[in-house]
Amino acid sequence: MSEDTRRDFLKKTGAFLSTAAAASIPIQSVQASTKSKSFKIGFRPAEMKNDDQVNISRDYKYNIVSKSGDSISKTDVMGENIDFLAYLPGENDDHGFIWANNEAFHSNIVWGKKITSSQKTKSQVEAEKKLVGGAYTEVKRSNGVWTLVKDSQKSFKITASDPIPMAGPCGKRMIEGTLGNCGGGLTPWKTILTCEENYQNFYFKKNLDDGMGWNKYFEKNELDYGWVCEVDVEKKSARKLSSLGRFAHEGATVYAEKNRPVVVYMGEDRKGGALFKFVSEDKYTGDDKKDEDLLLKGSLFTANLKKGRWEKLSPHHPKIASDPAFKNIYKTEALCLENASKVAKIIGATPLNRAEDIEID
Repeated sequence: MSEDTRRDFLKKTGAFLSTAAAASIPIQSVQASTKSKSFKIGFRPAEMKNDDQVNISRDYKYNIVSKSGDSISKTDVMGENIDFLAYLPGENDDHGFIWANNEAFHSNIVWGKKITSSQKTKSQVEAEKKLVGGAYTEVKRSNGVWTLVKDSQKSFKITASDPIPMAGPCGKRMIEGTLGNCGGGLTPWKTILTCEENYQNFYFKKNLDDGMGWNKYFEKNELDYGWVCEVDVEKKSARKLSSLGRFAHEGATVYAEKNRPVVVYMGEDRKGGALFKFVSEDKYTGDDKKDEDLLLKGSLFTANLKKGRWEKLSPHHPKIASDPAFKNIYKTEALCLENASKVAKIIGATPLNRAEDIEID
């Protein structure tokens, strides 16, 4: 970590989240976390092996539901490099749905041979664009074994080729696709949050072979990527939530309590990255229809762990408004959100060592 050691960070965040975050988490929840005791893990640990197999505790079992390249519907296949997984219950205990982030891929595996990005054809790049994003699949269990529901009418993908609207303060433009989908989260109104992390690897490397090389055939605006996408599984659609800021998103942990604002905690997964939280303008009601747009309006904050407080990303922040250079560059809320990583650093965010998922105890 920059400046702070991990031990110092844990000490500071323990006190910090018990106080500064109390505006978002009920007091009883904070108290419960401070009284947590150690517990005994009730299973034997997995053995360390180097055999390219799935090795888990002998007290558990697994079966393969789908592999990269498997058909998940009549038109879609499962992508590679799965990161975030979310399970949504179905009609009963033996039925449900799985969302899987397809973060990236290995060209040598996809094309069956070693290939550099600069060697790719346009048709190969177009095919790769359909491998990333995320996949929603229907699954069922019979005799203790989970299997994919083939040709499911409910399974679908959101890829780097699909049109996705930008929602919130940064405009309503249409963007082509989502990519670099790393961590994620679930909302109480049953939508999925999938987070764009290392978006720079796809279109934005000057040397094609340093990344995926998609910019050999396609020019993109870097401001179109690095967001949290909200996926409506019923409508099979997605939108990019600009209120949650643009940076190397890892996860998005949602906390909701009736008659209080919804809070989304997020880590910036890069060296020196910050800790963020979004607080909705309107309050959570528990009615899915009424709550479905709660993440479109609100305030984005970054954590100053040394001072134990949240700093609001805003053109009115004293460190922005009082500096002529910053005042002219980040003069609107949209510009602050599009440059969330830079603004967070200016206003005092504590730099962390690749902050990832935030969990609520």
